[in-house]
Order: sequence, then structure tokens, then C-alpha cells
Amino acid sequence: MRSIAVRRGFFVTAAVWAAVGFASDVPLDHPSGTGADIEGVRYGPEITVDTVVEEPTEFETKAKRPNPSRGIYLSYYTAANREKLDYILGRLDGSPINTLVIDLKEIPGIVAWPAENPIAREIGATSELIPDLVTLTGELRGRGYYLIARFVVFPDDELAGYAGGTYAVKDAYEGGHWQDERGFRWVSMWHPTVWDYNCDLAEEAVRAGFDEIQFDYVRYPTDERADVAAIPFWPASAPKEEAITGFVRTAAERLRPLGAPVGTDVFGFSALYEKRNPEGQDVEEMAPYVDVFYPMAYPSHYGWTFYSGLGLRRRPYAIVFKTVDVGRRRVETAGAFVQPFIQGFGAGATYYDASYIFDQMVAAEDAGAVGWVIWNADNVYTMTYEALGLYEEYIYGSPWRQRPPNRLRGD
Repeated sequence: MRSIAVRRGFFVTAAVWAAVGFASDVPLDHPSGTGADIEGVRYGPEITVDTVVEEPTEFETKAKRPNPSRGIYLSYYTAANREKLDYILGRLDGSPINTLVIDLKEIPGIVAWPAENPIAREIGATSELIPDLVTLTGELRGRGYYLIARFVVFPDDELAGYAGGTYAVKDAYEGGHWQDERGFRWVSMWHPTVWDYNCDLAEEAVRAGFDEIQFDYVRYPTDERADVAAIPFWPASAPKEEAITGFVRTAAERLRPLGAPVGTDVFGFSALYEKRNPEGQDVEEMAPYVDVFYPMAYPSHYGWTFYSGLGLRRRPYAIVFKTVDVGRRRVETAGAFVQPFIQGFGAGATYYDASYIFDQMVAAEDAGAVGWVIWNADNVYTMTYEALGLYEEYIYGSPWRQRPPNRLRGD
């Protein structure tokens, strides 16, 4: 079994930043300085994700989620490793964390549980990493967590081999299947078979007890060799955004009737920049079908011209605040929320300590996000535990070790 640790992100150039504009509206009296207190409620309240979609069919869904939703990411390897999972959850007992984002399908296309989907079984994508999803969700619900299942969509090495490679992205110059810079194959963003495959698996996860589905890599490839990637079933002259929006529309039609909100990870660039981008992610077009957008707002992954005049210590707050603020104004009219992924790893950061993470947490909430999720590909959260201590002191004025465990659910 391959262990994949993917560090996701993007870079914003000086030209793009000029298009976005300098954010004079960012409040720089943030908590590392002398900023005023912000509202935070440890045990809730819950919010209602209430979205009506009229085309192609009309339906209404309501799902409760904590507000703010304060989460961490767990790979399926961590979820399958009893010792590591118990250690992390033990460190989080009584902390502000109330949400877990758990991989159920990652970039190679491996499905974390013995799914019933016939295609997944035929191509050998299923696994026994998590032998019983119902048992896992029952345990985590009992500990008070809101559960989000993460599914990587279009990079799928396993599905690329299905039906003789019919749905695989091709190499326009060299022939055969196109591979990204990590050596993984992708599948077409356009075909309903690919869409339904991922939605079928997501439905299984909801029925097993997950509260929300989060789709990642819902985009076109942007690797250095992406210009030679020939996408099958791409209609002539059709914009990329049509495929990406088509997928999330299908996901909404399938999952909202089950009571599960639809979440989508997007580049921070996609939240900030209103023009069409190479990923095909137009958040305004997607917003009627996405309940929660998760922009990857990692400060180290923005170009260094981005708020360069603020100094290192103010940049993390300013970058996250601006990403959330702009993103919210673009999607909230359609009823969508914003909850950024924030940086819980040191790669690319000029400095990295607990305040680096803490400032991002507070920036997200100051900007009106419905929460945040800390990303660390290896699930090493040593610095995050320290940041949670700072956060707890700032929000509640007392150490989180002196508080009881979260109990967000009534079930």
C-alpha cells in the first residue's frame, strides 16, 4: 500500500495580486497585537445549511453543523491506525476542535473501506483500511465530533484503468495516459460515469454516518505538463467551468436529499480572483450547488509580493482574512458558506510557530468564516496543540485543559 502525503497549494503572482487589489479593509489589530475580543461559543450554536436548488430539480436540505466548525484533517492511514488515532484524539479531548475531515478516497484512487460500488470492486480500488465505517462514525460521533468525509475526485489512478482506459486523460504528444508530476493518472472531468462513481461512494459514506461530504481536486490539472493533457469527452468550445460546475450540481442532486451538505475544496486563488482560471473553478457558478467552500488559504503558498509590506508576523492573518472576506462576498448570495483550510505545516514558511497557526484561526473567524480546518498532510499536530492553547486563552480566557470534552451532539 502506498502512503501518499500531498502538500496542496497555489501561488499568486504579483500581477494577479494587483488585480485583486491591496486590502486596506483587513483589520490588522489582530490577536497577536492588541485586537478586541471576538465572539466564540464553545459548544455551538449549530447552524442550518439550508439551500434550495431549482435547476435541474428542486429540493431543500437542512443539516446541523457546529458554528464555528473548528477542524483538523485526518488521512485514512491515521483513521486506520488505532494507536495514532487514539493519540491525536486524546490530545484533542476538551479542545476547541469539534470537526474531523477524514479521507475516504485519496489521490491514487484507493477507497478506504470495502465499498459496495461495483466499479470500485471491479478495478480493485476498495480496501480494508477502515473495515467498518459505521463503527468508526459511531465512535467519533460519541466523542462529539462533526464528521466530514473527504473524496479526491479527478486524480484517480485506479479509475483511469477502468473500461480499457476510456475515461483516462491522455497525453496528446506522447500517447498513452497522461500523468501528473507525481506520476498519477487523472480521469475526465466531463463524463457522468466519473461523476456518478464518486457520488455513489459519497452516498455510502453518508449512509454510514458521515455528516458532510467534501470533494477535493474538483478541477483541471495545473501541473507543468498540463498543456499536453488531452481530456476525453470535452465538448468543442465548452469552457472548463461547465464541467466543474456540472459535477458539483450532480453531487448536490444526489447528496442533499440525504441530508448531507456538499463541500468543495478550492484554491485560495479561486476564492480571490474573479476571472476564469486554469483550474476551471468559478466559485460563483458553483455556489448554488456547494454548501461550504474550503479555500486552501496557506500563507506560505501565496507569492511573497502578497502583503510583503506588512512584515512576516502580520501576513498570515492578513492573507487568510482577505481570502475568506472576498470569497464570502462572492458566494454568500447563493447561500454558500466559507470555511478555509489553514496551514498547520511549516513547508515554505519563513517562520513557523504556534502563533502562525493561531493568527490564521482568528483571521478566518474575524472575516466571517463558519470555521476553519487545519491541514497537515502527515497529521503531525504538535504545533497545532500549542496553537489551540493560545486560541482557547484568547477566546475563553482559561486553559482548554481545564475544560470538559466537546459534546456537540444530542444523539
